[in-house]
Amino acid sequence: MICVLRRASEPQKSWHTVELDPRSLTVRQCRGFRNADAEPEAQAFVDAWKAHLQEVRFGRKTT
Repeated sequence: MICVLRRASEPQKSWHTVELDPRSLTVRQCRGFRNADAEPEAQAFVDAWKAHLQEVRFGRKTT
């Protein structure tokens, strides 16, 4: 599954692209503009989002 992160202040502009494996809920990659590494702020959001998805699916917190 491919997801696009956008900043609330610039909803029309892509910020990062995230590839998520929906079966295992693992992030395959998170890339910024021109294939740059994820910014720390984006990576922190993705980590929290992934933990939330795992909690919803499996009914437990993961850290």
